[in-house]
Amino acid sequence: MGFVSTSAGGDTYFWDMIEQQAEGAGSYKISDKEFVNKSASMTSVVNIPGRDLEAFAVGTDKKIWNSNLQKTPFEVGVTISQLCTTHNGKALFAGVGEANTPGSVLIYKVSDDPKGFA
Repeated sequence: MGFVSTSAGGDTYFWDMIEQQAEGAGSYKISDKEFVNKSASMTSVVNIPGRDLEAFAVGTDKKIWNSNLQKTPFEVGVTISQLCTTHNGKALFAGVGEANTPGSVLIYKVSDDPKGFA
């Protein structure tokens, strides 16, 4: 049981308030699962339902990153400001955050394959 966070510095961290405390860890952060992308300021992150310690993250680099596939981002071509997923993880909603343009929502079908999108 936990959550994921991201920062303008490009860091994405997974947190577990229960398991880490039970193991006597000094921090609630799960260090071996962190994802760092210093080439972009990250704006949003969302857990992928049904996939333990895996998330999609977006930032100013116009890409959607899977935390487990850090070398192969999904090129979007626009800046995404917010992410949301359906409860079953089959669809990803992405809010476009381009300057001086009206906002829009992109919808992506997420593949059952851990590599990402269909």
